[in-house]
Amino acid sequence: MKNIFIINGGHPFAHSGGRFNETLFNTTMGYFDSNENFAVKSTQAGDDYDAKEEVEKFKWADIVIYHTPYLVVSDSIWFQKIYR
Repeated sequence: MKNIFIINGGHPFAHSGGRFNETLFNTTMGYFDSNENFAVKSTQAGDDYDAKEEVEKFKWADIVIYHTPYLVVSDSIWFQKIYR
């Protein structure tokens, strides 16, 4: 069994409601949740979090999947604040 940690870095801003990343996140979660060969944990960037718990998710995971808004030259600011 593979452990999958999925991070949804999408969030509403300006004219974007964050729906694209939410759709990717939900589709990815649905795929892995429906397959008994995977255990899944997830995080929504921008929500309140416990740093120790998030570190444990990274240690637990065999695979980490990031869904972040596409910015031309950089990761999302929420991603930078939380995971760097």
